[in-house]
Amino acid sequence: MPIDGLVGALDGPLGVSWGTRLAATVFLLATIGFVSALFWAGIAGMRSVEDRFSTRELAQRFIHSFVPIALGYLVAHYFSYVVFLEQAQFGFLLSDPLGTGSTDLFGTASIGIDYAVLGADPIWWVQGCSLVLGHMIALVLGHDRALALFGDSQTATRSQYWMLALMVGFTYLGLYLLSVANG
Repeated sequence: MPIDGLVGALDGPLGVSWGTRLAATVFLLATIGFVSALFWAGIAGMRSVEDRFSTRELAQRFIHSFVPIALGYLVAHYFSYVVFLEQAQFGFLLSDPLGTGSTDLFGTASIGIDYAVLGADPIWWVQGCSLVLGHMIALVLGHDRALALFGDSQTATRSQYWMLALMVGFTYLGLYLLSVANG
C-alpha cells in the first residue's frame, strides 16, 4: 500500500512513467538503507562481545562474508530470466538480430520461447537452494574470520550470534518472499 500511495502522489505532477520510476527508486534506496542499517547493527553487536576492534574495522573485516549472500540472491532473482531469455538469444535473435523478420540466418527465427521447459517448482527449488546455500557459506566465512580475529572459539562464537540472527532473518525473508510469489 505505501508504494501505491507514493506512485499515485507522483504520477500527477510527473506523469505515470516518471512517477513510477521515482517511487521505485525511493523504495530501492530505502531497502538498501534498511539492509545497511541491519548490517551495521550486527557489526555493533559483534563489537559488544569484544571491543578490541572498532566498528569500522569489524565491518571491513567481515564484509566479504556477505558476497555469497549477494550471489545467492543474484541466482535466485535471475535464474528463470536467464533460462527463458537465453532461448531467445540463441534461438530467434541469433537468426534475426535486428528483429525485422526479413532474416533467418540459421533457420531458427520462427522459434519462440518455450516456457514449459521449466515449471514453477524447479525454479522455486533453485531459488530457495541458492538463498540457503549463500547464507550457509556466509556463516562459514564469518565464523572463520571471527576465529582468526578473536583467537578463542568461545569469543568467536559469541561474536557471531548477532550476524547469525541477521542472516537467519534474511534467509527467512527471502524464502517467505519466494513462497508468497509462488502461491
